[in-house]
Amino acid sequence: MPPPRRKNNEPASGLGSYISARLQRATRQLPLFPQALSLVWTAARAWTIAWAILLLASGLLPVAQVYLTRSLVNAVLAAMRPGGIVRPAVIDAILMAGVLLSLEALRGIRRRPPVSAGSD
Repeated sequence: MPPPRRKNNEPASGLGSYISARLQRATRQLPLFPQALSLVWTAARAWTIAWAILLLASGLLPVAQVYLTRSLVNAVLAAMRPGGIVRPAVIDAILMAGVLLSLEALRGIRRRPPVSAGSD
């Protein structure tokens, strides 16, 4: 038996209600975002820039990993053919190692405990 239909003025229940309430709360707080960002920028400009760079790297490195995986596989297959050149595969492998090391470094930075307020 299908659930009973609710009227337009009845509140939603369950997950839909939760998501709706969270979106309404975020919408109400959105006008305060520039003020909050200004406060953070004034209080810790260097940390804000560092955080933005780390956030950007955290988003771009997985993309680079996927791209380099494809390139590395193609280069290895090309090198395995008779008369294939190994150098592109080695270069891609070195780049992949750099990306993987950078990803691990970022994971380590995210796991560090927060810096105390008096050390800025």
